[in-house]
Amino acid sequence: MVPPRRALGHGLSDLRRTAPAAVQDQFTQRKPTDRRKELARGLEKRLLIVQTIQMPHAHCLESRCLKRVTRLADRDFAKTSEWFVLGDGFTLDDVAQAMLDEARRLRREARWKLAWPSHGRVAVFDSGWRKGGLRPSGKYNLA
Repeated sequence: MVPPRRALGHGLSDLRRTAPAAVQDQFTQRKPTDRRKELARGLEKRLLIVQTIQMPHAHCLESRCLKRVTRLADRDFAKTSEWFVLGDGFTLDDVAQAMLDEARRLRREARWKLAWPSHGRVAVFDSGWRKGGLRPSGKYNLA
């Protein structure tokens, strides 16, 4: 059985997955499920949201994550330049952790520049989809 397509997203930065090794980082100001429906049109497999990060400066987070993901995966120009194919030895967990690291780094820099809102928080929604199977899903604030 071929695994379903999966995806990882103030705005949201999502990590999405489509094929066993294809991922996409996406910024949206709408509900991630609405954006997923748009992206899933024409795909033969389901598109799943793996991780969503909601925070101030999420648009900046997306651009940082795109740079970081290019170290872990190659662009899949057969679809668009927003899709990536994971490189050998890298997993979806590596991409998800890279997004969390960039969110922490962006929050720290914004606080240093006094650009972080006083009640700003980083909310992470994790669906639990990983290579080893489905883990419990959860929502938490990034420490």
